[in-house]
This record gives sequence, C-alpha cells and structure tokens, in this order.
Amino acid sequence: MSGLPTIYGLDLTIDASGPFVDPASDRVLEVGLSASHCDDLFAGDEADQLRELDDRLAMLPAGIIVTWHGSVLAIPLIAARARLHRLTLGLALEQDKRSAPPSPILGLDAAVRARWGQHAVLDLQRVYEPGGGRWWGRRHRDHRNRDHEALFPPTDDLIPRDPCKD
Repeated sequence: MSGLPTIYGLDLTIDASGPFVDPASDRVLEVGLSASHCDDLFAGDEADQLRELDDRLAMLPAGIIVTWHGSVLAIPLIAARARLHRLTLGLALEQDKRSAPPSPILGLDAAVRARWGQHAVLDLQRVYEPGGGRWWGRRHRDHRNRDHEALFPPTDDLIPRDPCKD
C-alpha cells in the first residue's frame, strides 16, 4: 500500500534492577529497531549505540517510530542517557501535561511527546492501556483492580474494528 508511512518498531534493554529506573546510573544495553525492510540491533558501548541509532534513523525514510511504554520509559531514558554522554541526537521532546501515567523513571512526572528527526514517535501503550488512551479495539474491563492481568490484558481481547468509524 503506497502512501502509508513506514512503521519502525523500537525497543530497548536496560540494566535497571529495581522497580524504578535512575537515568543517572541505569544504562541502555541494547536498542532494537525493526521494520519490513530492516532489523537492526544496537549494542555495545552506550554512547556508540545511541549515536549509531541516531545515524540509522536519519538515513531511513520518514515514518512513525512505534514503542510500547516509550513516552514514559524508552524515549525519555534515551534522551537522558544521551545528555549524560553529551550527544546531540535528532530527538526532540516536549512534556505532555495532559496525562501523567505512572513512569518507572525517577523524577519523570509527565509523559513526553517526541519526534526523532523526520519520524513521529507513537507510544501504543498510551492508546491501549487504562488511563492512557482511547481503548481502541479493546473490550472494556473494570481496571479498579490494578493487578497484572488488568493492566496487561491478553491480546485475544482485541476486537476487530476501525477506531476511526466510531
């Protein structure tokens, strides 16, 4: 389907051992970037991998970088670690004061909206999780009981429907 933007999946591995992430000490160990035409894994020295990721994104056609929990974890952590290494990335952030979802990052009190060069960044967790989005494609559940299954319902609860037609 021509005319649709390219979707890039981005995920990372970090070395945090507790329930919270301290951007001053918890490092990014690996970053994966995947699309229909590329699968890249950036590992090794943290500054080198962030620089290589930034270079790779600058070379790719404009698209949408999709994360899960990226607005409160992956993207702000990458930005903080890049600042510690004095790296200038093509990553632009702004706080999204419309919501303050729980973040595992110490000191982060609001989600972020981001662009990375010519790429928009979309956090699917904010679309599908309670308090974060519109519940597109999900059966409604009572989420007052905030156990793991309530927060992360199985994917078989997805209902095929077009959210734009509601």
